[in-house]
Amino acid sequence: MSAAPSTAVAPIDLHHIDEHVIGCYLLDTVDGPALFDCGPASDVDTLQAVLGEHGLAVTDLRHLLLSHIHLDHAGAAGVLVR
Repeated sequence: MSAAPSTAVAPIDLHHIDEHVIGCYLLDTVDGPALFDCGPASDVDTLQAVLGEHGLAVTDLRHLLLSHIHLDHAGAAGVLVR
């Protein structure tokens, strides 16, 4: 039996409304980078900047996992999938 692959998790602070609040998590999966929650659409520029600090662009993301449909957790989903 093979061992489960290792997955790295990095919190992303979206600084939502000038507060230091973690809005999502960057996951390193066997399929490539994924986001768990994406924050609100108003924070997409911050999300793109933080992804850039990790050497990634939105187009590099392979999966978007949403915990629930509140705008502070999933509001940017439409922007990201476009």
